[in-house]
Amino acid sequence: MSPTKAIRFIMQNISTWILHICMYGGVFACKLTPFRSNLNHDGFLWNCSHQHIDYIPDIPAQHRPGVIAVDLSHNDFKTIREETFSNLTADIKFLFLNKNGIVSLEANTFRRVSTMLLLDVSGCSLETKSIHVGAFNNLSLLETLYINDNSFQSYPAVEISKLESLVNLTIDIFPGFQFDDNFLKLKTLGSIYFEPQGLITLTNISFQGLRNSPIHYLDLNVYNEIDNFCKGLPDDLFCSFPFLKGLSVSFGMSCGVKRVLRTLKCLQDKQLDYFHSSDNHELNKMNDVIIDDFDVEYFRNVCIKELILRNNDISLVEFQLPLGKLQSCLEVVDLSSNQIQFTSNQRVWLGLILFTPNIQVIKICCQNARSSVSKTWDRSYSDEYKSRRGTRLKQFAPFKVILPKTLKYFDISIANKFFINLQNIYIYAKNLIFLNISGTTFGVSDNYNRVSVDLDFPLLREMDASHTITYVHTLSLQKLVSLKSLTAIASGVIFNEYEVRKKILHGLKSLKYVDLSYNNIWNLPLDFFASQKDLNMTIKLDRNNLGTDTSIPKALGIVDNIHQLYLRQCYDENRHGNVYEPLLTLRVSTLYLGTDRLDCYCASKHGFMTLWKIRSKIADLDEMKCEVLSVKYRNLKELFTVKNWSSFRLNCIVQDFLFVFAIALLTVTLSCLIFTMIMYKFSIISRCKAFDYRGKFQAMYRTVCEFCNERRRRNGHVYSPLNSEEIDTTRQGNDDTHMAMASTETNDEIRDINYTFHSVEQTRDRDDTFHSVETGSDKASHQPED
Repeated sequence: MSPTKAIRFIMQNISTWILHICMYGGVFACKLTPFRSNLNHDGFLWNCSHQHIDYIPDIPAQHRPGVIAVDLSHNDFKTIREETFSNLTADIKFLFLNKNGIVSLEANTFRRVSTMLLLDVSGCSLETKSIHVGAFNNLSLLETLYINDNSFQSYPAVEISKLESLVNLTIDIFPGFQFDDNFLKLKTLGSIYFEPQGLITLTNISFQGLRNSPIHYLDLNVYNEIDNFCKGLPDDLFCSFPFLKGLSVSFGMSCGVKRVLRTLKCLQDKQLDYFHSSDNHELNKMNDVIIDDFDVEYFRNVCIKELILRNNDISLVEFQLPLGKLQSCLEVVDLSSNQIQFTSNQRVWLGLILFTPNIQVIKICCQNARSSVSKTWDRSYSDEYKSRRGTRLKQFAPFKVILPKTLKYFDISIANKFFINLQNIYIYAKNLIFLNISGTTFGVSDNYNRVSVDLDFPLLREMDASHTITYVHTLSLQKLVSLKSLTAIASGVIFNEYEVRKKILHGLKSLKYVDLSYNNIWNLPLDFFASQKDLNMTIKLDRNNLGTDTSIPKALGIVDNIHQLYLRQCYDENRHGNVYEPLLTLRVSTLYLGTDRLDCYCASKHGFMTLWKIRSKIADLDEMKCEVLSVKYRNLKELFTVKNWSSFRLNCIVQDFLFVFAIALLTVTLSCLIFTMIMYKFSIISRCKAFDYRGKFQAMYRTVCEFCNERRRRNGHVYSPLNSEEIDTTRQGNDDTHMAMASTETNDEIRDINYTFHSVEQTRDRDDTFHSVETGSDKASHQPED
């Protein structure tokens, strides 16, 4: 395409876009999206929200028949009149005008969209005078109206009352509000939702205009902080709602639950699907809330299926049983997040649990009060009394607790403390499906008893016993034959004092998921998972001490098929040896071994060799991070790439060779040095000894020779002198004189020689002998001249 044609094409398209914007009023700013209402109306939504417009852009002709909803919220509409909807057809059933600064709704405004089912004008700062007479004419089919979050000082009751087909209404309640008799025309109004605006008060005439409306479900959640709010609250507050089937009441810091229960006077003998009253607190009052008979005077006569009284500061109940209609109708009870002390009035709690025939769900978790101790438990009994009492208890059969057949969901998590003063307890719940006892302490009031508890829940599927403290000596779960999920993180259910309960999982042949993390497990019996041998299981053993003993992998090895095995933070990487080697024998599909840091050096190559062999099973190799100093590989996923792993192994082989060679060379060098030193030392010693013995033999030889010569001299023989010094070159005297002198000296020398010879034989001392021989030699060599 030539540049001239390209420019011409662009200019033609720009002119087309401008023409469309002028003709359709910014059609490209709005969007057509699929729309489906709660009433199962399907079509398209013409969404023009957040466009800063004060008119309705025309819908393209080809899409008009399918558009049933228009969203004009968050725009700049000020006055709504009939002409405003000139671009819309009678097919529009849902119109959203919320969050506009509308100051006027003129008469017959909605004539063009008279088939509307829903109108939303909330958040528009409307006042009573903003809605002109006849504004809601022609809306004979309207079922839902949102007119809340406006600036009403009084209701436009005349105009609202014209909406006789209205079913759902969301409206403000403000200081001094009142539904007057104009609202009596709303005979189809079945649901009303209030939005509090400011600090309101409630009287027995506040809702009188709604008494003809079949309102079935009412939410009255008013979070005020008014000191005298409770005092003006009438007992007949809900008399204007004769058709109620469900009631939710919360007054925040304005009024406590005790006063809320007193407002049910007009609901006696009625049947409610639910009654919810949570987060009720008395302003500037810190006293414990005790529910007594006066508080439940009306309450006990209301048939309620679902009762929720969460976070109401309830610490104690002192009402009498039974509770009449209430107790017979209850299916769900939720008393969570209070301050209930279960150690007091246990009869009441047992009565509510055991003698409520239709109960299905019990939630009493998360109690945060200090546990009270019964005064009778503080008595000091004598040892003899304790002994007799213990013997007497042993003779009794197990104490049986039979929970209601209808109970399916039981939650007593974080519920303070439960004390047990019986020795053998058997608990049975026929249809219980879910049990949560996490974070609860089960104490023993008599420490001299070895308490045993046997749980029999044949249909139980899920149990959470995490962070549970129990002093029960024997706990049996073998009758939980349908249990599929057991969560026991840091749990006393798994540990008995300082050891694992050996047969805690025996009999659980349906178990698919078990979490035993944070239990400091370092040893497991080999038959710990014997009942789960043929199951496809997920086992979590995170944060245990698996690297200290091989019994845990052996216990896991009995399971034929482990779907997922979590062993994160279980191995001490500073331990020597291949701690991962036992994992080779496990039959596991997916393995999680995430750890904080690994020593990614050749010193740990044996462990890495094992991990390399099972790398296809390890799902979190990228979370097994290397030490900071090992910057070459950040984690095992990078290390176990083919290239990096080959380089790592080759590097380790070279290091091993160099290490072995260095050790061998050092060994040979040291051996040679030691051998050389030994030989050198042996040579010196040999020479010294040789010199020593040679001197001794020479001295002995001289002595013998001198002795022999002396003998020959005495016999008159001529002999050759030993030394040249003995040759007399100046001999002048006569032979007789010489012989006489020689005879005298010879006798002296013979005595010296005999003494020396005997000394050499007795002492064998080298130095003395040598000295004595030299002395004798000197004497023999220095003879006087003839």
